[in-house]
Amino acid sequence: VVTFQVRVNNPFPSTATSVTNQGFAEYDSGSSETRITVPSAPPGGSGSTAVTVGNRDFGDAPDTGSGTGAGNYQTLGSDNGPSHTLTATLKLGLATTDADSGALQSAAADADDANATDDEDGVTSFPYIGTASGQTVTVPVSVTNATGAAATLVGYLDFNKNGVFGDVAAEVSTVTAAAGATSATLSFTTPTGLTAGPTYARLRIGSTAGQVASSVGAASNGEVEDYLVTIGSPDLTISKTHTGNFTRGGTGAYTITVNNAGNQPTSGAITVT
Repeated sequence: VVTFQVRVNNPFPSTATSVTNQGFAEYDSGSSETRITVPSAPPGGSGSTAVTVGNRDFGDAPDTGSGTGAGNYQTLGSDNGPSHTLTATLKLGLATTDADSGALQSAAADADDANATDDEDGVTSFPYIGTASGQTVTVPVSVTNATGAAATLVGYLDFNKNGVFGDVAAEVSTVTAAAGATSATLSFTTPTGLTAGPTYARLRIGSTAGQVASSVGAASNGEVEDYLVTIGSPDLTISKTHTGNFTRGGTGAYTITVNNAGNQPTSGAITVT
């Protein structure tokens, strides 16, 4: 009896549900140089052993068709979307990560939230992102790393809204999540040419840096989360009103009203002179 072990390479393709190891043996019969093969028609037969692939987590940014484009990201398993084999020791946030089929996507990037539990809790909210270039966008991320070794956290933010994560350097931020870490911080710098409106971010964490160095493809552990993000700027207006007439020798009052008509909040103190 000859026994040997086979190391099954992980990650598998995004759409795989099991892998079958088909082995056969060939040996000398000891007579007239005749070779014996077992089973007789390799590979297959009694030499087959099936191994089930573990549950996976996929992204949920919009992916309404093949290829990429504005509001159409590679998300689905059938489109080589990002997937992570679930483990309890490495994830984004604290919530237990639920598995999905790789067929979830939505314009709000929240399809996975309603799949079982709302497990996308790595980022509470994204900070203000204006349209000016050279801004530093700091994103605090909650993580769980109980693997006993450092992991890699990568954030992708589609600043130019072309449906591709990380096609320019400014859109990628990579940091190390140390063993035992509960938080990490991603930092982006806004490029030129930003326009106001919705876009998307993707976060991936994994033990193998090369598996999360792309916004697509499979990883052997960790989690992926997609988010709807708004790029915009404040638009401050001011108005002055009063009620009644002003008379000589009397007193009167004006009301000064400041309003933000933009789609993003201001940052820092606002002075009215």
